Amino acid sequence: QMFGAEVQLRSQGTTYSASVTMASDKQQAVVRFEKPVRLSSPGQSAVFYDGDRVIGGGIVGEMT
Repeated sequence: QMFGAEVQLRSQGTTYSASVTMASDKQQAVVRFEKPVRLSSPGQSAVFYDGDRVIGGGIVGEMT
């Protein structure tokens, strides 16, 4: 399942447009940003938004 979202990393306050693809078990997701983004380090939070509404999130596991 893939959907578009605004993604906020850590508590930076800035959101970035991205596509989010959920794994079939819904325990992991791959986030692809529309533009290059300096990423947080593993262990930091990522929160997915649809406007002002939180639609998901998780902990950054690995970055490629």
